[in-house]
Amino acid sequence: MIMKKAPPFAYDKAKYGDVIDFDKHSLKIRGQRVLLIGGEFHYWRVPDRDRWEDILKAYKGGGLNCVRVYFHWGYHNPAEGKYVFDENKDVDFLLTLCEKIGLYVFVAAGPYICAETAAGGFPLWLLQKRDVRIRHMQADLRFKYDEAFMKHAKDWLSQFIARVKHHQLTENQNGCIIAYQIENEYGVTIFKGLRRYMAELAQHVRDQGITVPIYHNDAYEAGSWNGLVDLYGFDKYPVFADKKAKMLKPVSWPTWMFKLLVDRSEKTVRGYKPPARDTPLFIPELQGGWFNNWTVRYGFDDLYDFYGASYQKMLVESYAAQGASMMVLYMYHGGTNHEAIGSPEVYTSYDYAGCLREFGYTNARARQLRTFLLFGKSFMPMIVEATRAKPSIKVSPGAMLYRQRNAPGGSEFYYFRNLTGKQGKFHVVLADGTRVPKEGDQSLASRDSLVAIGNHIEGDYSIKYCSMPIIVKATTLRGAILVLGYNGGELLLDGDGFKRTGKARLVEEGNFTRLQFDEPGLASVTSRSGKILDIACLSMEDALTCNSRFMEGESIITWGAHGSYFSRENTLEIHALGKQRVHLFSSHPVKGFVDDVDAPFPGLKIAELGEVNDIIDIDTSGWERMKPSLAAIAWQPIGSPDGHEPIDHGFMSGHVIYKCTFNPGDAKDLSLKLNIRHKAAAWLNGKFIGGHHVYNLSMLIDPLHPGSINGPDPLRLGGKKYDLSGALLPGKDNELIVLVESLGQAKQFFMFNDCRIPRGIISARFSRQLASVQWSIAGTDVTTLNDAYATSGLPGEADALKPGDAAWEPVDELALRPDDQVTWFRTTFKWNPAENEWIPLRLHLDGFHNASVFLNGHFIGRYWGDQGPQHDFFLMDKFLRPDNVLMLGCWTTVEDSLSAELKPYLVKIESGNIDESGTLVATRRYKFTL
Repeated sequence: MIMKKAPPFAYDKAKYGDVIDFDKHSLKIRGQRVLLIGGEFHYWRVPDRDRWEDILKAYKGGGLNCVRVYFHWGYHNPAEGKYVFDENKDVDFLLTLCEKIGLYVFVAAGPYICAETAAGGFPLWLLQKRDVRIRHMQADLRFKYDEAFMKHAKDWLSQFIARVKHHQLTENQNGCIIAYQIENEYGVTIFKGLRRYMAELAQHVRDQGITVPIYHNDAYEAGSWNGLVDLYGFDKYPVFADKKAKMLKPVSWPTWMFKLLVDRSEKTVRGYKPPARDTPLFIPELQGGWFNNWTVRYGFDDLYDFYGASYQKMLVESYAAQGASMMVLYMYHGGTNHEAIGSPEVYTSYDYAGCLREFGYTNARARQLRTFLLFGKSFMPMIVEATRAKPSIKVSPGAMLYRQRNAPGGSEFYYFRNLTGKQGKFHVVLADGTRVPKEGDQSLASRDSLVAIGNHIEGDYSIKYCSMPIIVKATTLRGAILVLGYNGGELLLDGDGFKRTGKARLVEEGNFTRLQFDEPGLASVTSRSGKILDIACLSMEDALTCNSRFMEGESIITWGAHGSYFSRENTLEIHALGKQRVHLFSSHPVKGFVDDVDAPFPGLKIAELGEVNDIIDIDTSGWERMKPSLAAIAWQPIGSPDGHEPIDHGFMSGHVIYKCTFNPGDAKDLSLKLNIRHKAAAWLNGKFIGGHHVYNLSMLIDPLHPGSINGPDPLRLGGKKYDLSGALLPGKDNELIVLVESLGQAKQFFMFNDCRIPRGIISARFSRQLASVQWSIAGTDVTTLNDAYATSGLPGEADALKPGDAAWEPVDELALRPDDQVTWFRTTFKWNPAENEWIPLRLHLDGFHNASVFLNGHFIGRYWGDQGPQHDFFLMDKFLRPDNVLMLGCWTTVEDSLSAELKPYLVKIESGNIDESGTLVATRRYKFTL
């Protein structure tokens, strides 16, 4: 067989293989197999840097051991030749945090990242260079290599890599970077990507000092760039919600679609040539929820309910059943599209209905997923070494058993799932004819899953079969311990003559023994030879709080707390939500915990933590108003809006404003045909004459509907006729003001050359020829800022952000009229929770106005009242101070009263969905030395 020569930039296994190695089963780090399951983290969607550590600890506490990070070119490169890597753009600080917490990192620095961010992450100044083919795109579906683009892309990568390469595990024994991604979903099937581009990227990152394996994330299992990269990866998003639905039915996603898009992956990828055939099954982006769009009638809380609490666990288990050992959830925590960093698809919240909600709340989906992550760690390395096998058990009904995988030592993993759309009941018949359960059937909820194990040797014990979910299997100083989730199932042990203490029942049947619990409880089993197996059978509520630190000799286990995190400094952080009884299993005394004297085995301890939380009221000081002068704006004459796009002026963040002066002569009737992207309001001689928006949810090609969020936009469409007659001054100079809010530059998605599609006024046509017409434009040139996304572009922003009271006047109510044009409102409030308390806050807005929201000078969100769907805005924890200033820059097209109220989060415990009669999110943090 003739082996294809490896590319010159291939991973150097001879040099670095003792640090990072891999085969078809898994990655190996310093010779040890690892099951890598992680979450995407967007530091640029968490603008308050001091919160990064809290979020990453929640990742680790949720059972994850890695993150993938999109590093955002445009966020660091606001102007040509200018790079910013300090404060909330400090990538060295971020990677140092990951090392401190114990999270491996997959780096994804583009140059293209997609990610529903403005221009797909390309710097906004690059859009101004009309002769540069961004991403080598000549037109939709057409690529032509561009030296100029490549020069800029390489410069970005050189700047970035210089700041992160010392964090590679191959260069630093305490490093965190284990793989490096080039480009993003750049395919070779539907469209023909440029091999030269990909090869140059790979060679360039090697030349700059990247020594870890290189990978690419294929958009699906298409085999793109297999052979060019060291590790083949593919992304997977099996389930989408209907964007045009008025409401979503809870847990109603199509099971047939799930099976169609998920169940063929292993067979497809293993059918390709190396490396895909012989490297770990790797999913750099595995669906962790979904983003949501402007104008959709439902929000992220509805999306969470649509997917349900078990979706994430089922998806991960469905891929573990296919042998996947490297999976990163996109997203685990979505974050916030603060400033104007989002693409036109997405509004301020990027919650993603993920495991960790935008405001930091860990929900039941994360907890259910953690039960499998702990299970996986408990059965390493056998779970990743297991191969697909013909089922050795019979299941009735058979559809409940998805896959069986057998480990080299004989252990058998059975992956069950219920995609029938209704509550399922089933039983199992083992190879020797043993029925489980002995009588009746076991239940499995619709769209839920279960991993069972059989034929497994654990020390002196042989587990014949266990139909209860095993959360943790660990060694102890006196034997072993199992933490189980109570579901009415049973544990079958080979042999007889066992003795037990505690709540379990032992039923001997020939050469094996059934161990059963009638209710959650603790038990200890001793074999004939004196070997001990301790068992904690937890209620499913407690099981979902279980966490463990796995160590040789003895692992430490806890349950009962809302949140828990084991640090590398041998401490345990507990987050108590209200009053909680927290359990800890450790043979060593731990200050703050007392021994559970009623437990049937030693080492179990209890702590009573937290307190009942009261509802929080936040008082504001009253509101003030400021109305900016449009006369003071620095207008730039443009002759006509046609051909004078905001991009070319650097007005690419939020609003742009136009002024047109004209004399209509003796005409008493006049109209204007105005075409804009995306939202507009117009005033003639200070009088409001109308507004409209042009926005279309189409994801791909829709030639009949203007304002597409991706792909071609039929710019000839989208116009509206404005009647100027009612405000017209015949024979005099008239002043027309048009305010246009852009929702961002499109993200250059997939095969589309759309990041330069015009914004602002597309065309403006008067109904008759006018003798004297002069147009001007104004806005904020983002290429002059340290952060290109940090401005709303609204008139008066700079004055509103200045300290002082001279321009502000008190108001009794937040009333807003269309004739007011742009109005700024502000209030102050105090906030000073205790050091060990976490109480997230939100701003709730109602009304048909448009608003840009600022907190203590930070542009944190945008509100579109009549289209939404967002009404609650997270006030970032670390932006809050004892004395706070909240500001709203507003305009409206209808008579409107604003409602702006500061609130804590009252939620449904399972989901974190807002419920005004729900539980107050207020936790107390405790730290214990182990």
